[in-house]
Amino acid sequence: MVSYRKFSKEQKREVVEDALSGQLSKAAICRKHSISYSLLQHWTEAFEHGRLNNEPTTEAGLQEKIEKLERMVGRQAMEIEFLKKTIE
Repeated sequence: MVSYRKFSKEQKREVVEDALSGQLSKAAICRKHSISYSLLQHWTEAFEHGRLNNEPTTEAGLQEKIEKLERMVGRQAMEIEFLKKTIE
């Protein structure tokens, strides 16, 4: 029975960044991480298309991130205003 290893997005990203740095050949990187060349190619393509990032890629995900950042900016603006008033 074959058992498959699970790699986190972080692990995949580290391997791809290692490959893209050019310090080692792709074959050496595959040996170092005990992965196949085709798997490295697959991860590299996924990385180039943004699928290994933790950033949202759907419109709904991006909208949610925008709303979160807007709330954060609003809170910070209120804190700044409060601190300005306490200084006066």
